[in-house]
Amino acid sequence: PIGFNHEAIAALNLDTKQLSQLTSEECLSRGYIIFAYASYLQEEYNQNIIKLNFALDNLKYIVANEISQFDKYTKHEIKQQQIINRNQFALKLESIRQYAQARIDRLSNKVKDIRKMGESLLELGKRKAFS
Repeated sequence: PIGFNHEAIAALNLDTKQLSQLTSEECLSRGYIIFAYASYLQEEYNQNIIKLNFALDNLKYIVANEISQFDKYTKHEIKQQQIINRNQFALKLESIRQYAQARIDRLSNKVKDIRKMGESLLELGKRKAFS
């Protein structure tokens, strides 16, 4: 099953000596495991994008319905935060938004980097097979 994978973590943490000792088949199989792990991380990223969009869309709706209660000289950010602070559902949505945004920030470049590491292992495996 694709998910958190200790084999993938071990493959991602190989040092240069360990990499040089791998056979072609080991490189290819570990490359596949790394790609599967990258796929899992991409799914995590996508799920958090969905959560973020859900929270933002609903917060906009709540704010739009209540913003007319404020005078026109109050900054929009202050109006928005005051509306969120007074509404329990909006507070929960804001919590979801913050959590999802933090996960997205953490995962944003990680998937690309891990895929590159998987590609490197595949290339190493091909070179070892033909040498």
